[in-house]
Amino acid sequence: MRKKKVLIAVLLIVVLATSTVLAEAGQAFEGTSTYDNLYKNINFKDVKNHWAEKYINTMSALSIIKGMGKQHFNPNEKLTHEQALILLVRLMGLGQEAQQKGQDMVTNIDTAGYNILTAYDYWIKGYIDTSINNGIITQEEVNLITNINQTTTERINDEVDSKMASYEPNFNITQTQLNNIRKQLKEKITRKYTWQKPVSREKVAIWTARIMNLEPITGSEQQNVYNLKDWKDISPSNLSLIEAVLQSGIMSGNSRGEFKPKASLTRAEMTKIMYQIARPLLQKNGYKINTGMIENIEESIFTNSDPLTGRTYAVVGKTIRIKNDVGIQNIYIQESKDEIGSKGFIFIDGKHLSTMDKLKNGDYIRYYIDPNDKVILAERLDANNLVLDVFIEKVEDKYITFKDFNDITYKFEIANGANVLINGNVIPVEDLLYGQEVSVKLVNDKITLITGELETGDEGYIQPGDKIYTGKVLSKDKYSRVVTLTTPDEVKQFTIDGYAHIIKDGENVSFDAIKDGDYLRLEFDEYDTNKPLNIYISSADIQIASLYKAQLQDVITSRSQIILGELNLYNHGSWTKQSGKQAIQISPNCKIYTGNTSLSLEDLKQYTGNEAYVAVENNFGQNQIIKLVMKNDYETKYNNSIQNIEYGANTLKVDYTKVGFDYDSTIIVKDNRLIHPYNLKKGDDILVYSYGVSNPHAAFISVQDEDTEGVVVYRGRIDDIGQYKIDLDKIDILENNNWQHETKQTTFKISNDTKIIDTRGAEVKAVSVDDFLNSKYLKEDDKDNNYYKKYAYAVEYNNMIIALNIISNDTKAQVISTATVEKIDKANISLNLKNVKDYSFFKKKWNLNETALDLTTQKCIFIKNGKIVSYNHVKKGDSLYILRKNSRGDIIIIK
Repeated sequence: MRKKKVLIAVLLIVVLATSTVLAEAGQAFEGTSTYDNLYKNINFKDVKNHWAEKYINTMSALSIIKGMGKQHFNPNEKLTHEQALILLVRLMGLGQEAQQKGQDMVTNIDTAGYNILTAYDYWIKGYIDTSINNGIITQEEVNLITNINQTTTERINDEVDSKMASYEPNFNITQTQLNNIRKQLKEKITRKYTWQKPVSREKVAIWTARIMNLEPITGSEQQNVYNLKDWKDISPSNLSLIEAVLQSGIMSGNSRGEFKPKASLTRAEMTKIMYQIARPLLQKNGYKINTGMIENIEESIFTNSDPLTGRTYAVVGKTIRIKNDVGIQNIYIQESKDEIGSKGFIFIDGKHLSTMDKLKNGDYIRYYIDPNDKVILAERLDANNLVLDVFIEKVEDKYITFKDFNDITYKFEIANGANVLINGNVIPVEDLLYGQEVSVKLVNDKITLITGELETGDEGYIQPGDKIYTGKVLSKDKYSRVVTLTTPDEVKQFTIDGYAHIIKDGENVSFDAIKDGDYLRLEFDEYDTNKPLNIYISSADIQIASLYKAQLQDVITSRSQIILGELNLYNHGSWTKQSGKQAIQISPNCKIYTGNTSLSLEDLKQYTGNEAYVAVENNFGQNQIIKLVMKNDYETKYNNSIQNIEYGANTLKVDYTKVGFDYDSTIIVKDNRLIHPYNLKKGDDILVYSYGVSNPHAAFISVQDEDTEGVVVYRGRIDDIGQYKIDLDKIDILENNNWQHETKQTTFKISNDTKIIDTRGAEVKAVSVDDFLNSKYLKEDDKDNNYYKKYAYAVEYNNMIIALNIISNDTKAQVISTATVEKIDKANISLNLKNVKDYSFFKKKWNLNETALDLTTQKCIFIKNGKIVSYNHVKKGDSLYILRKNSRGDIIIIK
């Protein structure tokens, strides 16, 4: 043991010596020695590409939430009352106190040596007691949770009797011991029917408000809660705190404008709530949370020897130099084959759990330092396009210091030409006020835009967010930037000005990100205007998980469930026979129709034995029927473009046939989402299944059209290379899924962010922007490095070339396809694709390709949300828009 201490001392001397050097250059911190084991414990197999992956990884890395064993997190498992309280208590920094309290509750009751109540059972008691003492949960709420009716009491007693059967035959156990066993069994089983029952969203919202010390919001300031369709389902006594939770952004309604107060939460949903509130609570408990840009990563290698064995081994040390608002900070980490010598931190790259070696110079990170000054976690932030909502702290020469809502301080340089817009007017940067709330846009770690509002007293002016409008997108015009929205009561148009913030999934996006069927929440700063200041894009109204044509075999009204048989699954333009039966829940929002007549679940019973078209959504892991249309006559299929459409008469013309449709009695799908009939347009390529011979009525319409997500693709010859610009000649332009030839030469802008690759050789060659621009000075015979007169694909987004692919003269994509990713072959950098559709240039429509496609992507450009990404960003199930030549991909847009 003494020899091991000598080894630790040797390592400490090395580290202290290193830290002394670092301290001279700036404040120094170290990683933690437990990071490696923590990484193994939280590298969950079932959260990869889950919507909550980022939140799960972050809260697990902070040791606030634990896995369920065997590298599983069970993200879709329902959260119980006791689990919710445990997590909130831990987040408050009271976990140890709660466990100790529970340990103190252990009583030495003679149970003949049987461990009925475990240490965990007592810890639960401690957590609940701590929750009560710290005001998270009231005694009244405890009484409601623990109150059980006579039926449940009898069920508990039956379970206890069943369990006791395994103890009572033992004649060595006394009656007193049996009584004690029975008492503890009853306590354990009762918890299953009380604290282990799923907790509601409303309860979690209230408990969260209390630990955040949110003030109840009442009166005229109570705005958000009344925007919810189901606000009346919230207990009146909780409305003011729910309003505070909504206004703080901790929780929100779903895409259909519902809060679902009585619905249960999953473990994944709880991690998102915790992520929203974690930083201020951690800081209150002694954590430091800093942000900054990595300026340099310096590596050093040295050896240590183990006094016990005499073995020497290498240690790789790294000093990560970070520039932030306090100046320079250094993080020291090291890795060795000996666990004593390693220290580091968990790294989350975007949302994925990653390793520290993926950090690089120029990364903008948020890093968490525990009360012992150990760095335990770092998150990579997108500094190239980051928008912060902050308060002005200090304005000086070229820098501005801000604080965000969590009191985290930032200091950034102002870029040349940066704009400051207050109430829509340009003002000098020095006119910004201390404490003023603004939004700051950063590009390459520099401020490019500051926007904000000040109350001016002008008639009609209101605080941003005081006027809100929500609706579903019927259409948009990218040239006028007019968006048409519909609600159950009206159709309205709004103009989206260039200064407006468009936000999706917490990120600023372009106007092109708005899609038909999306729900938008518009916030205004004037009453009498149709120009919103902020636009929040919610996910589409309803995402369709599957669509069936099946026989209705039974309706179980007591369980809101139907039984389907003779199942046919819609897949890629046709019905595929499925074996067996399926019992599927009916969503509370389900529309059930026969012809134009609405049916209740009870009415549906009389239609058993008949066929129906059934649209199923996946609601947090559970399949639910969202729309059911009875089939009334013979089925007909049409697959062509809409020749004409009459919204008032609810008819469209396809294949020279007039077909009826209706919002309620027709399932209309685009991009796997239910859309409104007004989203249908003349010229749309559609697939229709209708019933009826003389007057066919559409039961199901699938819109087949695809777009390039705001991306424009050019192919041409580089005829000139200028200062951050190129001229292309002999251009082919991909527009509306067709290649159009352009005779005149065109100039395009490029930037330092433009990704350039050369795919003319056997290997893909990355080309820096500087090398590309300087190539015009090279000799013409330097074929490898000279790009003058060479052909290229140019990918344009928001008037900027974001990617160039230097290609051989004869390289030209022959096929435009869409497909879904079935399998990712990382060894060969290829994709196995299903549901392939190829665009016919002759027929000007999408044709279904019945065969799967193995696509090689070594020389491919990948684009997502208008940004260049890598092959590693592709996930199973992604929808792709592809330019390809046979089985070789040239450009892939991840939709």
